[in-house]
Amino acid sequence: MDRILNGPDFITPIPLVSIGIRLFEKLKEKEDDVLYVDVSKDTKLTNKEFLILCCKLAESLRNCGFKENDVLAISAENSIYYNVPTVAGLFLGMITGFINQNYTKNEFLHLLNIYQPKIIFMSSKLLQFFESSDSIKIIILDEEVIPGYDNLNMFIKKYCEPNFLIKNFKPVDVNTIEQIAFIASSSGTTGLSKAVMITHDNTAIRVNHISDPRFSLAKEEVVLLVVPNFHAFGILVSICGIINGNKLVIMQRFDEETYLKSIEKYKITNLPIVPTIIYRLVKSCILKDYNVSTVEEILCGSTPLSESVEKEFIKWFPNLQSFRQIYGLTESTFGITVMPTGETKFGSSGKIVPGMSLCICDEFGNRLGPNQRGEINLKGRMVTKGYYRNPKATKTTFIDGWLHTGDVGYYDEEGFVFIVDRLKDLIKYKGFQVPPAEVEGILISHPNVKAACVVGKPDEFAGELPTGFVVKQPNSNVTEEELIQFVAERISKTKHLHGGIYFWDELPLTASGKIQRHILRDSFK
Repeated sequence: MDRILNGPDFITPIPLVSIGIRLFEKLKEKEDDVLYVDVSKDTKLTNKEFLILCCKLAESLRNCGFKENDVLAISAENSIYYNVPTVAGLFLGMITGFINQNYTKNEFLHLLNIYQPKIIFMSSKLLQFFESSDSIKIIILDEEVIPGYDNLNMFIKKYCEPNFLIKNFKPVDVNTIEQIAFIASSSGTTGLSKAVMITHDNTAIRVNHISDPRFSLAKEEVVLLVVPNFHAFGILVSICGIINGNKLVIMQRFDEETYLKSIEKYKITNLPIVPTIIYRLVKSCILKDYNVSTVEEILCGSTPLSESVEKEFIKWFPNLQSFRQIYGLTESTFGITVMPTGETKFGSSGKIVPGMSLCICDEFGNRLGPNQRGEINLKGRMVTKGYYRNPKATKTTFIDGWLHTGDVGYYDEEGFVFIVDRLKDLIKYKGFQVPPAEVEGILISHPNVKAACVVGKPDEFAGELPTGFVVKQPNSNVTEEELIQFVAERISKTKHLHGGIYFWDELPLTASGKIQRHILRDSFK
């Protein structure tokens, strides 16, 4: 036995044409159907309006001398215009690089130095990061007029011919296996981000999965997108959603009331979501006040979700057909395990998808069998080409065709995969490994806890002490002693909160919803 889990065969073949061509054809087909809705302004873009903007921008870029393999960067808030440069770039065979618009100047310039784009579409608030001598062409990706800079419409008006016709425009085709479509940053929670190269073929495999009834409802959806577009999760929800014919309802940032109002108002059927948002909704007192009966499918990714919270959350959705935990990372084009249709295994992120293989290895590289915990390694057509302009990091992460994820997990006898934690996040207490997600799941189940995170506090004797950071529910008087006892009654002694609990007003989050554990660890200093 090779101890490798292999995904099933594809139901339909993978088209060997560029993602740009597939987007072009689908946008023409859907024409007058609404594609994007902006929640904050209730403004809309039809498929036809979006296509016209993308074609005109592509033609403008071409007239300015931009060409295949040139890098185009985007750094802006979610909006109905965010993916106009993305799709225009795909039409020309350019490479689109995404940057978190909430980065500090150091983080922003670090990625910009890796990408080395010829042009950047961005939020006006980021102009402070640039010097007047910078040669990069800057376009403001909103309607704001800033002296000395073009916004999107101004750029198109300046460089696209007035008599331009879509019928005369044709997207370029590319070698889908080799051609990079996107460069997206890794989460950067343990250091400065690296840039992951995602090809047209990587993306096409994910498109195939959302039309596969074994791993999706496989129909057109109304999707509420609050996951940031610069994140792999957001990129793929957007691009795959257009090809699938979805309507995409866009939020700039998460707010409980606006989120629930939007589900009700726009009759949302599909929720791509992260555990942090689920925790907040479960703990919210207003979930019961909104009609969420249209939601049929929930896709939860980014970090592990505890069984108790999953059960508590799904009970609020009376017509839910499928709750799917999904596991993946930017280096694997996101989702490589998904809960199959008609199957349920609480706490699991599902089974391996078509086109992918998975094995679990110990610290010596030996493959492990069912119910044995180790590092998750991945192989297949969703594994990306590596890190852009970083061959050293590529060599140490992508080895003999396998992506070494740094994530700890296991699979059971039925092939269901369970994610335990990041290798770097595991707490080493007196030689024992303590997975933070397990302890966090218990803490968050307490009615007086709004949010929680567990990290290791350095200790000379024990190595690290499991330590909790907790956000209380409003008006709660819960004490440190109560919560420590609550955890102790539900878990083995090595996993108790030996380092105590710290109460914070809010936990630090990345824009994709992950807790920034390094900030909590640094607080011990």
